[in-house]
Amino acid sequence: AAAGETGERVVAALRGLAKPLADMVRPMKYKEMFGPDGPHPAAASAKTMFMDRFQHADAVSIVDALNESKAAMAVAQIRPLGGAMARVSSDATAYAYRDRRFLVNVAALFGSPEELPPHEAWVQRLSDKLRKGDTSAYVNFLGDEGKERVRAAYPGRTYERLSFVKAKYDPNNVFALNQNILPAVR
Repeated sequence: AAAGETGERVVAALRGLAKPLADMVRPMKYKEMFGPDGPHPAAASAKTMFMDRFQHADAVSIVDALNESKAAMAVAQIRPLGGAMARVSSDATAYAYRDRRFLVNVAALFGSPEELPPHEAWVQRLSDKLRKGDTSAYVNFLGDEGKERVRAAYPGRTYERLSFVKAKYDPNNVFALNQNILPAVR
């Protein structure tokens, strides 16, 4: 079967569970997901972290914060970790947080960049409450948060190893429009 047919069959099972409030699932080109100018980076604020314990008080904090938010969409995403991923040594790959129990993302999405300050403050307050001083980060959910947050995504020797790889394959740091790892100086 063609990929589109397979996708329609899989989605049909989900659609059969209940009448969706919104159904925007359809075949599309990648660039269509973002509209004509792409996503506006200042129309969202988000923070990422890892947690080892998720307690009732954390759930209460999230529900209270979600109820207080004035964002068009406010979310606290909690992803349980473990399984096969956790059976790989933390220093075996660039992803060094294999021993952590939860990946958490807090985000607020809103209409325009002018609305950023209160939503950014909301995200920061809830993130600080959940993070409890932990500085860990998941690189794929980092915003433009600076060099220290990139280093937090690659703790200890992980960043150093990646920096040596960068020095070998991209010594001039051509690929720098990302959560950049600087090439090691030799």
